[in-house]
This record gives sequence, structure tokens and C-alpha cells, in this order.
Amino acid sequence: MAAVMYNACSDESFWKIEPEADFTITWQTPDNQAGPPPCSVTLTNTTDTRGLVTSYVWTLDGVEIATDRDARHTFTASETYTVRLTATNRNTSRSKENTVTIPESENESELKGIKMVSIKAGTFTMGSPPSEPERFGDEGPQHSVTLSAFRLSAYAITNEQYCRFLNDRGIGSNGQGSVTGFGTQYLIYSSGWGVAYASGQWRPQTGYAGHPVVYVTWYGAKAFCDWAGGRLPTEAEWEYACRAGTTTPFNTGNNLTTLQANYNGNYPYNGNPKGTYLGRTQPVGSYAPNAWWLYEMHSNVWEWCNDWRGNYSSSSQTNPTGPSSGLGRVIRGGSWGSSAGGCRSAWRSDDGPDGYGPDIGFRLAVAAL
Repeated sequence: MAAVMYNACSDESFWKIEPEADFTITWQTPDNQAGPPPCSVTLTNTTDTRGLVTSYVWTLDGVEIATDRDARHTFTASETYTVRLTATNRNTSRSKENTVTIPESENESELKGIKMVSIKAGTFTMGSPPSEPERFGDEGPQHSVTLSAFRLSAYAITNEQYCRFLNDRGIGSNGQGSVTGFGTQYLIYSSGWGVAYASGQWRPQTGYAGHPVVYVTWYGAKAFCDWAGGRLPTEAEWEYACRAGTTTPFNTGNNLTTLQANYNGNYPYNGNPKGTYLGRTQPVGSYAPNAWWLYEMHSNVWEWCNDWRGNYSSSSQTNPTGPSSGLGRVIRGGSWGSSAGGCRSAWRSDDGPDGYGPDIGFRLAVAAL
């Protein structure tokens, strides 16, 4: 702390007080501890400001990451980092350093460079109770579902990952390709937030490599999963993974804020306060994961499931796969344009398998190790 305090800012001696830099680290994880990547952290500045600090600089291993009073960062690799805050006034600068270690996850593996999270076998109650606010009738009846163990990608498939698939498959500018069991179909469409074809290659749009792929059809999602050696999750697997052991409307509890998910904050849940509206996708890993280390299961993009949409049965089921036919394939989770209620764990929607949009993506499922 400053040794001397002067009342008059015009006194030259006041400027000789040295700022004492300090900060706290808050992990955006279920237990407020460093977790496997991608892992987000909030850096809260607690510097003594009696020295009239004129600037702040945050660095990570010597590279500047922010100049605001507080900062937020997402770590993308399992290693040890040095975080430094430098506070400067007219007279001098002071710095504070902390090291943080991002661990590897024991329940993670990789498939085609995609982080996969192991989901244990279990039984849960699928659907929502009649008393849940903003519920729709097709979310019931609630029923018991038992699932075998499987793996699910930690976050939605990104534009960068999808381009790797398109180029490896040699998909041309029209975005068409063969899909096992369905012949030639449209897989993907160019978009400003997604991918584009130029000079014989598919590339992510500038600044969107780490955003979830959009304008992808169900056929395109299935073709990617086939290429990666996996599949799309079933609707039951998706809800089980989203809930991560919870029975509340969201895996965050009885409400979902725009600090927790990317949805249209003008439409909060059940009379709660409004939040922000970002109006587009955000990079995967931007928000804290659920208790099973799955990111953005609520919001950002709707996610294709393998099932045709159908009515629920009240009877107990084991590894259900949905009806054998239908008009629409299930999409789950809500998106950047949804209301909070539309992002609930039990909310169901669908689109035709050739449907696509700026708010529909998917994630990869695969058998357990």
C-alpha cells in the first residue's frame, strides 16, 4: 500500500506514490478451479488506485492480452502460464505476476484433433415436468432413460474443423457430397460467419475459425461424423449430456443469464432481468462448461441430433434412437437468437435434413473407449 496519502492531487508529491499492482483470478468452471482447455478465467484488478493509475497492461507469457482494468482470457492448451498485471502512474510502474497451470483432463481424448469428453453410463429423467415455466407439451411425458457410456465433443464443431473435412473429402464449391445411405446431398453453404470456397479450398471466414460451423445441413453433419469415425448424438444422449446430472430447467439451475450463455438477452427466462444480445455466434469455449466439462450446451448454436422428431412414450427406455421416419431431424440447445426459455435442457425443435441457417451447428459423438 502507499506509504503517504495527500489530499491535493495538484501536489507534486502525490504523483510519487507508487501504485501497488494486484489482481485475483476467478475460474469460469463449476468448482472455480483450473480445468482442462478450453478454460476461461476472469482477472479482477484489485490495484490500490490512490496513486492515480493512468494505465493497465495485462500480459500472458510476455504477450499483451488486454489494457482494460479487468480482463478475461480463455486458455486453449494444457501448460503453465505466467499472467502479469502492470499498473502505471505518471511517476512509476509496478507489476504483479501469478502462474497458472491448465491441466489435462482424465476424461478427455481426441478424435481427428477434436477434444472428446467421456460420458459415463447412467439413467436420467428425460423431458420436463408440467410445472416448468415456458414448457411445451412435446417435452412430456417425462420418462426414464438408461444410456450406455459414450463420448461427446467438448464443444460444437468449428469452422476450422469443418473445413478440414471438406478439403479432405474434396468437396467442391457447391458444397455437395455423398452421404452414406442418402446419396449426394448439400452439406454446407458459404456464409459470412462460417466457411467460404476460394482458390480450390474451403476456408473459415476471417475471425471465425474458432466459431461453431453454421449453414450446415443434417446431411453435412452426418457426413462429417462419418468421416471422423463417429456419429451424431441421439436426442436422449444430447439431453443427458446437457443436464449433466441436473433436473432444473438449465444445467446452471433455475435461470440462465447472458454471462452464462449466448442467447437473446431481451427475452430472459421466467421474468428474470434482461441481459445482452450479441446477435451472432461466439467462439467455442467462451462460456463456462457444465459439470461434465461440455461447453455451450445451452445457446450459441442449435445442434443437430441423429433422431427424427417424434412423440415421447411414458415407458422406460434404454438407448432410444427415436422413430424410424419423420419430417424433421431434432435440433437442441437453442442459439444466439433464441430466448432463454428456448435454451432449456428439455426444449425440442427440428428442421428438415436439408435445412440450414446461421444458428444451426452440431457436435460429434462416438462410442466409449
